Amino acid sequence: MSSTTEPVVDSDSELLLQDVAKAKGFCKYQIKSGSGSAKGDGFSATIISICITGEDETKKGKTLHLIVKQAPSSQALRDSVPIVTAFERETYMYSTVFPALHALEIEKHLQILHFAPQFYKANRSHYKEAIVLENLKENGYVMYKAISPMNEQHVGLLLTKYARFHALSLAMRDQKINEFKKLVEPLEDVLITFFLGDFLNTIVLRCTEVKEYLVSRVNKDVIQLYSKFINEIPSYLKQLLETVEECSVIQHGDCWSNNMMFKYYDKGDLTKPTDARLVDFQASRVGSPVMEFCHFFYSCSSKAVLDKLDYFMQFYHGKVSDFVSEMGSDPKKLFPHHILKEHWKKYARYGLIVAATAMYAALTEEEKAVDLAELAESEGNISNALNYKIKHVDEYNKRMENLILHFYEHNLL
Repeated sequence: MSSTTEPVVDSDSELLLQDVAKAKGFCKYQIKSGSGSAKGDGFSATIISICITGEDETKKGKTLHLIVKQAPSSQALRDSVPIVTAFERETYMYSTVFPALHALEIEKHLQILHFAPQFYKANRSHYKEAIVLENLKENGYVMYKAISPMNEQHVGLLLTKYARFHALSLAMRDQKINEFKKLVEPLEDVLITFFLGDFLNTIVLRCTEVKEYLVSRVNKDVIQLYSKFINEIPSYLKQLLETVEECSVIQHGDCWSNNMMFKYYDKGDLTKPTDARLVDFQASRVGSPVMEFCHFFYSCSSKAVLDKLDYFMQFYHGKVSDFVSEMGSDPKKLFPHHILKEHWKKYARYGLIVAATAMYAALTEEEKAVDLAELAESEGNISNALNYKIKHVDEYNKRMENLILHFYEHNLL
């Protein structure tokens, strides 16, 4: 999630970077900063790129490329968005959860599958929250260009990444239940709680405007069912908050296109990714793996991918099963295929809810992106966070039409 403030490293983050430099063997060094993200790339952090150059004790030259995520200081924004909780959550994921999951991989003699950028250090102090991470861009990773929905190669790669991530939770729950319970205890749901606050108006607005677009394009049955869906959004989200599943896993939590970065075979051909990293774990939580599947699949997929839902569900389930088996547990016991189907019916609508806002934000041109701190300070809340017209509104409406018709055809509305 990022704001639009100028890339200035505050004094506390400067101290963090000095600690990182010393820990990485720099004796003499210089710290330079630059912009780390474009306006509108996210919501609740300032992203600053960092380059540390210098030499080690043998006077050999060294360079380290980092990013610093700094929490905004705006009190109005902090009152509207759970900034402190978000930074505590992400720090906990990097400092505690990932090491625990990777320890299981090491114990099982499996190659560590990297989900995220490398973590270096964090500041948890109130109003000084910051996290220092690897700069993935310097290692060849780029953000997905959201003007086009993801093709089969991107979706397959991400589903493989999520399958391994989820399988680690399933195996740990099965083999180390007390350790798993302790690990997930702090991971209460931040994102749905946020959706049920000021942001609920934004969700309903986006869904309602799509309905107005569809009135002259689809039959009345679709409109009637979609209208019912909109009316039930608040109660549906509240129900999700109260739902606990036996197969719950640790989730990435906010899996829209801006929170994923890809590396490609050929930088001139952005259709064939070789690897991906997940970024932004501020909304990580515990829930059904299928809930995450639906969040990602419906927020990011092209119509061609949507039309192959059965294939991708089988693909994902097969990957989860393979990874669980590799870790010595029984996938038929922990995550049988019938649970995947049952949970898809239960959580698909969550995918449609988040898609309505995620796709709009992803298609927003940089100059139209709202500074949430300014909005919170001027209006006292962020209810109008996406209350603006985008240049790519036709593309947005078409994607939502494809998605809603998909839900209608699969009896999900």
